[in-house]
Amino acid sequence: MGDASNSQQVFQGFKTSGDALYIAKKMHGRYAFQFGADDIRERRIEDGVMVPVLSGAETKRYETPATKNYILVPYQIDENHPRHLSESELEHDYPECWTYLQERKEEFEARERGRMRGNPH
Repeated sequence: MGDASNSQQVFQGFKTSGDALYIAKKMHGRYAFQFGADDIRERRIEDGVMVPVLSGAETKRYETPATKNYILVPYQIDENHPRHLSESELEHDYPECWTYLQERKEEFEARERGRMRGNPH
């Protein structure tokens, strides 16, 4: 999962306010998002915006972690600082991701009791 020094000071993981929207299992070159017990939807999304993510159950002391779970991260690292990818960057460079974000826009904006309205990610 990369250089171990990247996670030595991590005490809390991502807070998405909508894990079902962001976290998916990678299966057969596609990502399967689970929106409910019987509502699993496979999507093609570019690997460049999906990164491996571990849950607590997957972390074991003294073991190298392995995961099939990925999280949608529409950011780019510029000079060691993350920044949101712009709407035009997403639309041009990650069209499958852009389509997914547009299809689920209402759900993304409903996070945090509606405080995410107008936030493109």
